[in-house]
Amino acid sequence: MFLQAAFARADLLNAAVSGRYIGERFDDDLNVFVLDAAFIVDLRASRRLMNRVDLFAGVENVFDTEYETNETTNNLVRTGAPRLVHVGVRWTR
Repeated sequence: MFLQAAFARADLLNAAVSGRYIGERFDDDLNVFVLDAAFIVDLRASRRLMNRVDLFAGVENVFDTEYETNETTNNLVRTGAPRLVHVGVRWTR
């Protein structure tokens, strides 16, 4: 399931918060390896600085949720990406 709320006002700010729910699921065709459910929250925002130049920032996995993406036959569990913060300037032609 994916949920999103956004605010957009070109002269002020564009911002959004989104949430992804990943339910409990199996990682194999025999339904042996069960991966736990998780809820991941992401944030993003941008602001126009001048004509054709924007400042943007985002945080993926805001609460640094550890979630399972894979389990192997020797019980090695891989997890999804930790919190990721990115900031930048975008210039468009």
